[in-house]
Amino acid sequence: MFVRIVTVTGAKDIDGGLQFVKETVAPLLRQQHGWQGTTASANRSTGEVSVLSQWASKADLDASEGALQKSRAEAQAIFGGDMTVDIGEQVVFDVLKPPFLGARLLLRPLSMDPAKVEENAEFFKSTVLPQIRSGEGYLALRNVINRESGRGAVGSLWENDEALEAAAAVAEERRPMGEAHGISFEPFSKREVVFADLP
Repeated sequence: MFVRIVTVTGAKDIDGGLQFVKETVAPLLRQQHGWQGTTASANRSTGEVSVLSQWASKADLDASEGALQKSRAEAQAIFGGDMTVDIGEQVVFDVLKPPFLGARLLLRPLSMDPAKVEENAEFFKSTVLPQIRSGEGYLALRNVINRESGRGAVGSLWENDEALEAAAAVAEERRPMGEAHGISFEPFSKREVVFADLP
């Protein structure tokens, strides 16, 4: 499966933008072939907000692009700030409990040599995922990577702030293991789920 992640930084009107996503963008996404869900996360104190849509194939994702360009521009005008669009393959998707409003998202951007994507994905599935999954308050996880650039992110969902902070501390302890596999990590982004539209 593939995902499109539209991220706004420096958002000025998160509530207004989310209302537009719910009323205009989400119904439009649902009409597209291969759509498999939409979620949004935000950190109101930093002005970060992302809308993630999941697709059955890269062809479905690409085919939806034309229908979404106008609404994306309208959304940015409401949110304010700067917008980026990232495309990636979902190499790991694990759900213990589906996302709910207010669930906490721990997002860690990362990068690696594109030649190591497959090897590192298998390492993550066999070694890292079981460790994360055993954390108290774990809900779900998504590991997304762009095979061409080697850039991606791991997002894990947690029941509350306490669970998120504990997971972040453990992830920092685990960081040298990932670096030994040639993975570079960027700082965490800590958010809450503010919208979920699942089939």
